Amino acid sequence: MTSCKSHERSKAQSYENLYTACRTAEKSSNFDSAATRARIQQVFEAWFEKPPYDWQMDVTEALLVGLDSVVIAGTGCGKTMPFMMPLLNDSSKKAVIISPLKVLQLDQVARFRAMGITAAAVNGDTWCPRLEKELKAGAYSAILTLPEMCLTHPQFREFLSDAVVSEQVAMVVIDKAHCISQWGGNFRKEYPQLDKLRVFFPSHVPFLITSATMSPSVLQNIQRSLNFDISDAFFLNLGNDCPNIMMSTQTVKSGRDFEALIPLLTCDGTLPIIKQVLHKTIVFINSIADAQKCACYIKSKLSLHLRKFVDVLHAQRTCRVKKQVMRNLKTGDTMVLVATEAAGMGADIPEIQQVIQLGVPSSLSVWIQRAGRAGRSPHTCAWAILLVEKSGFQQQKRRKKGATDDNSSLESDSEDDNLPEVLDGKMEWVKKVEEALQAWIEM
Repeated sequence: MTSCKSHERSKAQSYENLYTACRTAEKSSNFDSAATRARIQQVFEAWFEKPPYDWQMDVTEALLVGLDSVVIAGTGCGKTMPFMMPLLNDSSKKAVIISPLKVLQLDQVARFRAMGITAAAVNGDTWCPRLEKELKAGAYSAILTLPEMCLTHPQFREFLSDAVVSEQVAMVVIDKAHCISQWGGNFRKEYPQLDKLRVFFPSHVPFLITSATMSPSVLQNIQRSLNFDISDAFFLNLGNDCPNIMMSTQTVKSGRDFEALIPLLTCDGTLPIIKQVLHKTIVFINSIADAQKCACYIKSKLSLHLRKFVDVLHAQRTCRVKKQVMRNLKTGDTMVLVATEAAGMGADIPEIQQVIQLGVPSSLSVWIQRAGRAGRSPHTCAWAILLVEKSGFQQQKRRKKGATDDNSSLESDSEDDNLPEVLDGKMEWVKKVEEALQAWIEM
């Protein structure tokens, strides 16, 4: 009940912030809320032949009046629309969109262009004199890029810092914002430094933070990292429930139990004879080396004529190959894709019937993001299966800090009354799993 009341208070505060920002914009720049919303709705309906959701209109309006915004919503529910609609409304404006993966940038560029919005992916693979010239000439409204490009690439930093360009930027979008908390240290160390982007743009340029999953602790970390207070922003938490995705867990021997995958690839659990009985599936693996091994194992179990329908996607594959892999998955030339994080965020392929995660991932946020690759179309009945190592369901006596003993793997079902003194009597899980994810597994 307390959580529900807190959510309602937060929502009420957000709409009060939006109302105040609209009134301020009305006085300072003759902003007309009703006329603007009517115009954006008309443009939206012209493209999609249906009206936008009220919350999409609200977030769009918040951005237009310069209000920092945070949207937490399940995959496939339309989080992209609020940063598309201002560009459809005014083609002279630009959006700088921080997208964590190159393959995701390419997918989003295609979606923007399909709606008539000029868009470009700006990363180490695409940067060249021609792209730099096109950017400076104002050829693109949507600029999809990486934190590393914004903070460490000299020419692109110079472009973003240009006074004329910065005045044209309507918003900075940080998509998949949970990565700010998830990544850092020696891996993607620029992610926690994204607050530095604020110095590139005038103070009135709002930031839009989006994610399918954001725990309270992650949200607090993001506020600190990006130097904003959610009580002054437009915050919308729509939850991440996907009613067309059935989620479940199963136990496997280990994170390399590739054999456990084979029965899940078809309806009846037997080895397929024809392509048509294969579920269109993404199998997520936690390391590149294991992803390669897994793809090879699955191919070895299939007939020769079916092996071509299995592929692998990870960060070490070239940009050209990644494009082709995703294209094949969309067209059905690939039916089983073994992937790491490279396919875990945002790839919009409506017909994915099944997502399988082999081995517990690093967090609940990662699992929800990956599970959300299934059933992107609300008309597709899909399922997401988390294959948990058996050690994830086993407990052992907790060791005292600093204690050392060779007998370190006693489990909770031991009946030995003479336990070594190095065990303090409390229980812990054999496999260390993030607390939120452990709670989800136990549900």
